[in-house]
Amino acid sequence: PHLASQVEPECQMTVLHMCCLSLDVKQPPPRWMVRALIYTNPQQCQMEDSGGRLPLHVLAATSGNVELMQLLVEEYPASVAHRDCRGFTPLC
Repeated sequence: PHLASQVEPECQMTVLHMCCLSLDVKQPPPRWMVRALIYTNPQQCQMEDSGGRLPLHVLAATSGNVELMQLLVEEYPASVAHRDCRGFTPLC
């Protein structure tokens, strides 16, 4: 639980943001890891990084894994309409 509440001081990314930051489309973050992070600190789904991005923004922009995006949306449905600092929603 303590690790799941940590925020990177410079870019304000949570552990869930970092987990969703998959640079390989064929290798999205493990489902069990995303579920565990949501379970230990569900508020992470609502936390913005320094660019106003939620973990859903990061996941959609990197691996785009639909199954994992569904997990994030189920936890925080309003995330699909959340705009980052540049005015983009996660799926736009």
